[in-house]
Amino acid sequence: MSTDQTPPAVDRAALRDRIAEALDSLQGTAHHLPPETRKRVIEVVTAAVLPAPVDRAELDSLGRESDRLRKAWVEMRDRAERIEAEVERLRTDRAAVLSEAADVLDNSETLRDHTDDHMGDVYAATAELRRMADEAQPAKEA
Repeated sequence: MSTDQTPPAVDRAALRDRIAEALDSLQGTAHHLPPETRKRVIEVVTAAVLPAPVDRAELDSLGRESDRLRKAWVEMRDRAERIEAEVERLRTDRAAVLSEAADVLDNSETLRDHTDDHMGDVYAATAELRRMADEAQPAKEA
């Protein structure tokens, strides 16, 4: 039996009756047990063979706890998905802002007019902004 299957329900009374029949079918001393001893033997054997009866209140409590945990798991999974979507949005926004800043530097006539001696620095800054924009892009799924 796999762990996700529940064992079939056992009829305790039917099991006691089968044990009593088995005792009655024996030859010798077991067949002639006094009624109280015979009853006690049947009870002991039944208890040894079957698990203890399930406490209904405990079973209900465990069911409620299971439902609560399952609901909490679904809520956490949904929250994680929302957070992941927000992270993706923020990465995309950051990449767009960095890329736009690089474009502004690249296309600025005013900057070119005033920084002829430092255009290498401007190009380096533009390249760095583009690198950062590329890194900020969300990873493409294959």
